[in-house]
Amino acid sequence: MKFFIFIIALMLALPIGAQNKHKTIKTIKRTQKVGLYTEKFSVLASDTSVKHGPYALIYKNKTIEKGEYKKGERIGEWAFYNIHDVIEFKYNYDQRIPYQIMPHRGATYNAKTFPSLYLGSPMVPYHFIVQHAYYPVKESGNKEDCMVVLALEISETGKMTGYHLEVSSHDAFNEVVLNAAAQIPKTWRWVPARKNGRNVASIYRITLIFEAVD
Repeated sequence: MKFFIFIIALMLALPIGAQNKHKTIKTIKRTQKVGLYTEKFSVLASDTSVKHGPYALIYKNKTIEKGEYKKGERIGEWAFYNIHDVIEFKYNYDQRIPYQIMPHRGATYNAKTFPSLYLGSPMVPYHFIVQHAYYPVKESGNKEDCMVVLALEISETGKMTGYHLEVSSHDAFNEVVLNAAAQIPKTWRWVPARKNGRNVASIYRITLIFEAVD
């Protein structure tokens, strides 16, 4: 009799354990406008400040970042796109490695050698600088297009440690670009460059063209 009662108790316990293991986490979908972008994501119903589930960052109806959150942390594979719907690179947040990095200027990359990467779509740092580097009023009569190349200094640990102009133009244009660089959020994250399997300090470049105005 005792053996029979034990079997019944075990049979009743198993479904409960299985039910708890596969318990559904309730979420609420959100759509949020942030500057030039639209975020689509889900949050925990129990704490709406915590992202949980699929995430997408959209610019002009094009997805430029796509991945998944688990209780506020990015997990698994994320893909980061440029304005042409082409993947710039993918990043595995579980293994902390980038891959499928787009070749630039004829160079191809692998897991041992690649340039520094903004951990997100390259559209984000570019748009940030463009928005903050307004056309100088004092140069409104300029008749020539001007190019400035901003070089962000990224350490071997993935931190932005400074910046400088790699290609400069008239003083007024240089000034607005440097002022914009000074406002880059400290919360931005970077994947440090790697050379022959070792992290190295490097430069992340943002090129800006100021078109002449009458």
